[in-house]
Amino acid sequence: MEKLADSLQRLGEEDLLQVVEMVHNNKTADTYTKNDVEQGEFHVDLYTLPDSLVRMLWDFCVEKLGS
Repeated sequence: MEKLADSLQRLGEEDLLQVVEMVHNNKTADTYTKNDVEQGEFHVDLYTLPDSLVRMLWDFCVEKLGS
């Protein structure tokens, strides 16, 4: 999970917008998210994501970052 968090932080702005969309479209009732519009920040607790979404985000990071 730490590798995923590190990879997400290295993504560019356009890629991060896609990540936010993926999270919104695939989260469950147990997923913790916070959208702080004033600060321009989106928070998500990776440990509350469903396994399928974690895999989707990991594959996306590998595609964009190459590792």
